[in-house]
Amino acid sequence: MRTEVKTVTPEMARVFLSNNKNNRPVRDATVLEYASQIYRGLWRLTGQGISFDPDGFLLDGQHRLHAVIKSNRSIDTLIIYNVPSDTFNTYDSGKKRTAADVFSIEGIKNYTSAAATISKYLRLQTPSKGDKESFSRLKVTKSEMVTLYYKHEDLWIKLLLLGQRCYTKMRLMDKTYIAAIGGYLLIDKGHALNTIESFFYQMFTIEEETQRNTRMFREMIIKNALSTNKFEQTYKKAILIKAWNNYINRRKVKFLKFAAADKYPEFI
Repeated sequence: MRTEVKTVTPEMARVFLSNNKNNRPVRDATVLEYASQIYRGLWRLTGQGISFDPDGFLLDGQHRLHAVIKSNRSIDTLIIYNVPSDTFNTYDSGKKRTAADVFSIEGIKNYTSAAATISKYLRLQTPSKGDKESFSRLKVTKSEMVTLYYKHEDLWIKLLLLGQRCYTKMRLMDKTYIAAIGGYLLIDKGHALNTIESFFYQMFTIEEETQRNTRMFREMIIKNALSTNKFEQTYKKAILIKAWNNYINRRKVKFLKFAAADKYPEFI
Protein backbone atom coordinates (compact mmCIF):
# COMPACT_ATOMS: atom_id res chain seq x y z
CA MET A 1 0.00 0.00 0.00
CA ARG A 2 1.03 3.60 -0.58
CA THR A 3 -0.16 6.65 1.32
CA GLU A 4 0.01 10.41 0.88
CA VAL A 5 -1.66 13.50 2.31
CA LYS A 6 -3.47 15.45 -0.39
CA THR A 7 -5.74 18.48 -0.59
CA VAL A 8 -9.00 17.20 -2.06
CA THR A 9 -11.02 19.83 -3.91
CA PRO A 10 -14.69 19.51 -4.90
CA GLU A 11 -13.58 18.77 -8.48
CA MET A 12 -11.25 15.97 -7.31
CA ALA A 13 -14.01 14.59 -5.10
CA ARG A 14 -16.28 14.23 -8.14
CA VAL A 15 -13.53 12.33 -10.00
CA PHE A 16 -12.93 10.02 -7.03
CA LEU A 17 -16.66 9.31 -6.71
CA SER A 18 -16.88 8.41 -10.40
CA ASN A 19 -14.81 5.33 -9.47
CA ASN A 20 -17.18 4.31 -6.69
CA LYS A 21 -18.67 0.82 -6.94
CA ASN A 22 -20.35 -1.66 -4.61
CA ASN A 23 -20.34 0.85 -1.77
CA ARG A 24 -23.09 1.23 0.80
CA PRO A 25 -25.96 3.68 0.14
CA VAL A 26 -25.10 7.31 0.85
CA ARG A 27 -26.65 8.61 4.09
CA ASP A 28 -27.71 12.20 3.52
CA ALA A 29 -27.64 13.01 7.25
CA THR A 30 -24.00 11.92 7.48
CA VAL A 31 -23.03 13.96 4.42
CA LEU A 32 -24.77 17.01 5.88
CA GLU A 33 -23.02 16.55 9.24
CA TYR A 34 -19.59 16.27 7.62
CA ALA A 35 -20.32 19.18 5.26
CA SER A 36 -21.25 21.31 8.25
CA GLN A 37 -17.90 20.58 9.90
CA ILE A 38 -15.98 21.31 6.70
CA TYR A 39 -17.91 24.52 6.02
CA ARG A 40 -17.28 25.80 9.56
CA GLY A 41 -13.55 24.97 9.39
CA LEU A 42 -13.79 22.19 11.97
CA TRP A 43 -12.57 19.31 9.79
CA ARG A 44 -9.18 17.94 10.85
CA LEU A 45 -6.57 15.72 9.20
CA THR A 46 -6.59 12.32 10.94
CA GLY A 47 -5.34 8.81 10.36
CA GLN A 48 -8.62 7.89 8.68
CA GLY A 49 -8.26 8.30 4.95
CA ILE A 50 -9.83 7.78 1.56
CA SER A 51 -9.00 4.30 0.27
CA PHE A 52 -8.68 2.87 -3.25
CA ASP A 53 -8.19 -0.75 -4.32
CA PRO A 54 -5.42 -1.81 -6.79
CA ASP A 55 -7.77 -1.12 -9.73
CA GLY A 56 -8.40 2.46 -8.60
CA PHE A 57 -11.93 1.89 -7.31
CA LEU A 58 -13.05 3.75 -4.17
CA LEU A 59 -13.28 1.54 -1.09
CA ASP A 60 -13.83 4.05 1.71
CA GLY A 61 -14.54 7.78 2.01
CA GLN A 62 -17.63 8.39 -0.10
CA HIS A 63 -19.44 10.38 2.61
CA ARG A 64 -16.43 12.66 3.09
CA LEU A 65 -16.15 13.20 -0.65
CA HIS A 66 -19.85 14.03 -0.98
CA ALA A 67 -19.42 16.45 1.95
CA VAL A 68 -16.53 18.20 0.17
CA ILE A 69 -18.81 18.72 -2.83
CA LYS A 70 -21.78 19.85 -0.75
CA SER A 71 -19.75 22.33 1.32
CA ASN A 72 -17.82 23.51 -1.76
CA ARG A 73 -14.67 23.51 0.37
CA SER A 74 -11.38 21.61 0.07
CA ILE A 75 -9.94 19.40 2.82
CA ASP A 76 -6.54 17.88 3.57
CA THR A 77 -6.91 14.13 3.93
CA LEU A 78 -4.91 10.93 3.90
CA ILE A 79 -5.14 8.98 0.61
CA ILE A 80 -4.41 5.24 0.73
CA TYR A 81 -3.74 3.38 -2.52
CA ASN A 82 -3.61 -0.33 -3.41
CA VAL A 83 -5.74 -1.45 -0.48
CA PRO A 84 -6.74 -5.12 -0.97
CA SER A 85 -10.36 -5.33 -2.15
CA ASP A 86 -11.15 -8.17 0.28
CA THR A 87 -10.70 -5.79 3.23
CA PHE A 88 -13.81 -3.81 2.24
CA ASN A 89 -16.11 -5.72 4.63
CA THR A 90 -13.98 -4.71 7.63
CA TYR A 91 -14.56 -0.97 7.16
CA ASP A 92 -16.68 0.81 9.79
CA SER A 93 -16.89 -2.36 11.90
CA GLY A 94 -15.38 -0.74 15.00
CA LYS A 95 -17.43 0.87 17.76
CA LYS A 96 -17.58 4.64 17.40
CA ARG A 97 -16.87 6.83 20.40
CA THR A 98 -19.96 8.26 22.02
CA ALA A 99 -20.21 11.76 23.46
CA ALA A 100 -19.99 10.18 26.93
CA ASP A 101 -16.73 8.46 25.90
CA VAL A 102 -15.25 11.81 24.85
CA PHE A 103 -16.40 13.49 28.08
CA SER A 104 -14.83 10.63 30.05
CA ILE A 105 -11.50 11.01 28.23
CA GLU A 106 -11.59 14.71 29.12
CA GLY A 107 -11.90 13.73 32.80
CA ILE A 108 -15.28 15.42 33.24
CA LYS A 109 -17.01 14.33 36.44
CA ASN A 110 -20.35 12.53 35.94
CA TYR A 111 -19.45 12.37 32.25
CA THR A 112 -22.50 10.30 31.21
CA SER A 113 -24.98 12.77 32.71
CA ALA A 114 -22.98 15.76 31.50
CA ALA A 115 -22.91 14.49 27.91
CA ALA A 116 -26.61 13.62 27.99
CA THR A 117 -27.46 17.08 29.33
CA ILE A 118 -25.51 18.88 26.60
CA SER A 119 -27.08 16.65 23.94
CA LYS A 120 -30.61 17.39 25.19
CA TYR A 121 -29.81 21.10 25.51
CA LEU A 122 -28.73 21.16 21.87
CA ARG A 123 -31.93 19.40 20.80
CA LEU A 124 -33.87 22.25 22.40
CA GLN A 125 -32.04 24.48 19.93
CA THR A 126 -32.90 22.28 16.92
CA PRO A 127 -33.61 24.46 13.87
CA SER A 128 -37.06 24.58 12.39
CA LYS A 129 -37.90 22.09 9.66
CA GLY A 130 -37.27 24.60 6.92
CA ASP A 131 -33.82 25.51 8.23
CA LYS A 132 -32.19 22.08 8.37
CA GLU A 133 -29.97 22.82 5.37
CA SER A 134 -28.23 25.68 7.21
CA PHE A 135 -24.62 24.62 7.81
CA SER A 136 -24.29 26.95 10.78
CA ARG A 137 -27.09 25.28 12.77
CA LEU A 138 -26.50 21.59 12.15
CA LYS A 139 -25.39 18.86 14.52
CA VAL A 140 -22.27 19.87 16.43
CA THR A 141 -19.22 17.69 16.88
CA LYS A 142 -18.39 15.90 20.12
CA SER A 143 -15.44 18.24 20.67
CA GLU A 144 -17.82 21.21 20.34
CA MET A 145 -20.06 19.60 22.97
CA VAL A 146 -17.10 19.42 25.35
CA THR A 147 -16.26 23.07 24.62
CA LEU A 148 -19.86 24.06 25.32
CA TYR A 149 -19.75 22.20 28.63
CA TYR A 150 -16.53 23.92 29.72
CA LYS A 151 -17.88 27.33 28.67
CA HIS A 152 -20.62 27.05 31.31
CA GLU A 153 -19.12 24.34 33.55
CA ASP A 154 -20.23 25.81 36.89
CA LEU A 155 -23.74 26.29 35.54
CA TRP A 156 -24.05 22.69 34.29
CA ILE A 157 -22.82 21.35 37.64
CA LYS A 158 -25.47 23.40 39.49
CA LEU A 159 -28.23 22.39 37.06
CA LEU A 160 -27.37 18.68 37.25
CA LEU A 161 -27.52 18.97 41.04
CA LEU A 162 -30.92 20.64 40.69
CA GLY A 163 -32.06 17.85 38.38
CA GLN A 164 -30.85 15.17 40.78
CA ARG A 165 -32.65 16.73 43.74
CA CYS A 166 -35.91 17.05 41.81
CA TYR A 167 -35.67 13.51 40.45
CA THR A 168 -34.94 12.10 43.92
CA LYS A 169 -38.05 13.76 45.35
CA MET A 170 -40.38 12.94 42.47
CA ARG A 171 -39.38 10.77 39.51
CA LEU A 172 -41.41 12.56 36.90
CA MET A 173 -38.61 13.67 34.59
CA ASP A 174 -35.01 12.62 33.98
CA LYS A 175 -32.44 14.78 35.80
CA THR A 176 -30.51 15.47 32.60
CA TYR A 177 -33.65 16.79 30.90
CA ILE A 178 -34.31 19.13 33.85
CA ALA A 179 -30.70 20.35 33.63
CA ALA A 180 -30.94 20.80 29.86
CA ILE A 181 -34.14 22.84 30.11
CA GLY A 182 -32.60 24.90 32.90
CA GLY A 183 -29.58 25.63 30.71
CA TYR A 184 -31.80 26.61 27.80
CA LEU A 185 -33.89 28.96 29.95
CA LEU A 186 -30.77 30.61 31.39
CA ILE A 187 -28.35 30.70 28.44
CA ASP A 188 -30.80 31.19 25.57
CA LYS A 189 -33.73 32.92 27.23
CA GLY A 190 -31.89 34.97 29.84
CA HIS A 191 -33.88 33.91 32.91
CA ALA A 192 -32.25 34.01 36.36
CA LEU A 193 -30.94 30.78 37.89
CA ASN A 194 -32.84 31.31 41.16
CA THR A 195 -36.10 31.70 39.20
CA ILE A 196 -35.43 28.46 37.32
CA GLU A 197 -34.55 26.63 40.54
CA SER A 198 -37.68 27.90 42.29
CA PHE A 199 -39.88 26.73 39.41
CA PHE A 200 -38.48 23.21 39.33
CA TYR A 201 -38.54 22.86 43.11
CA GLN A 202 -42.22 23.85 43.06
CA MET A 203 -42.92 21.40 40.26
CA PHE A 204 -41.11 18.40 41.70
CA THR A 205 -40.22 18.68 45.38
CA ILE A 206 -43.29 20.11 47.18
CA GLU A 207 -40.90 21.68 49.70
CA GLU A 208 -41.84 25.33 49.36
CA GLU A 209 -44.94 27.41 48.82
CA THR A 210 -46.34 26.52 45.43
CA GLN A 211 -48.31 28.63 43.01
CA ARG A 212 -51.70 27.10 42.34
CA ASN A 213 -51.12 26.84 38.58
CA THR A 214 -47.73 25.15 39.04
CA ARG A 215 -49.29 22.67 41.46
CA MET A 216 -52.07 21.87 38.97
CA PHE A 217 -49.59 21.03 36.24
CA ARG A 218 -47.58 18.84 38.64
CA GLU A 219 -50.68 16.97 39.75
CA MET A 220 -51.63 16.45 36.13
CA ILE A 221 -48.29 14.73 35.45
CA ILE A 222 -48.53 12.65 38.64
CA LYS A 223 -52.05 11.51 37.79
CA ASN A 224 -50.90 10.46 34.34
CA ALA A 225 -47.93 8.58 35.82
CA LEU A 226 -50.40 6.39 37.72
CA SER A 227 -52.56 5.89 34.64
CA THR A 228 -52.28 3.10 32.07
CA ASN A 229 -52.73 5.61 29.25
CA LYS A 230 -49.41 7.49 29.41
CA PHE A 231 -48.74 10.86 27.82
CA GLU A 232 -46.31 10.95 24.91
CA GLN A 233 -42.99 12.62 25.71
CA THR A 234 -43.84 15.58 23.46
CA TYR A 235 -47.07 16.13 25.38
CA LYS A 236 -45.30 16.00 28.75
CA LYS A 237 -42.87 18.58 27.38
CA ALA A 238 -45.82 20.75 26.34
CA ILE A 239 -47.23 20.55 29.88
CA LEU A 240 -43.91 21.64 31.36
CA ILE A 241 -43.54 24.52 28.90
CA LYS A 242 -47.05 25.76 29.60
CA ALA A 243 -46.45 25.47 33.34
CA TRP A 244 -43.26 27.54 33.01
CA ASN A 245 -44.90 30.22 30.88
CA ASN A 246 -47.75 30.54 33.37
CA TYR A 247 -45.29 30.58 36.26
CA ILE A 248 -43.13 33.47 35.05
CA ASN A 249 -46.16 35.48 33.87
CA ARG A 250 -48.11 34.82 37.09
CA ARG A 251 -51.16 33.70 35.14
CA LYS A 252 -54.01 32.23 37.13
CA VAL A 253 -55.13 28.84 35.88
CA LYS A 254 -58.66 27.75 36.80
CA PHE A 255 -58.67 24.53 34.81
CA LEU A 256 -56.37 22.68 32.42
CA LYS A 257 -57.14 22.35 28.75
CA PHE A 258 -54.67 21.53 25.99
CA ALA A 259 -55.51 22.12 22.36
CA ALA A 260 -53.63 20.70 19.37
CA ALA A 261 -51.79 24.00 19.05
CA ASP A 262 -50.28 23.46 22.50
CA LYS A 263 -48.47 20.31 21.44
CA TYR A 264 -45.32 22.17 20.34
CA PRO A 265 -45.27 25.42 22.36
CA GLU A 266 -42.11 27.40 23.12
CA PHE A 267 -40.51 28.54 26.36
CA ILE A 268 -40.82 32.32 26.75
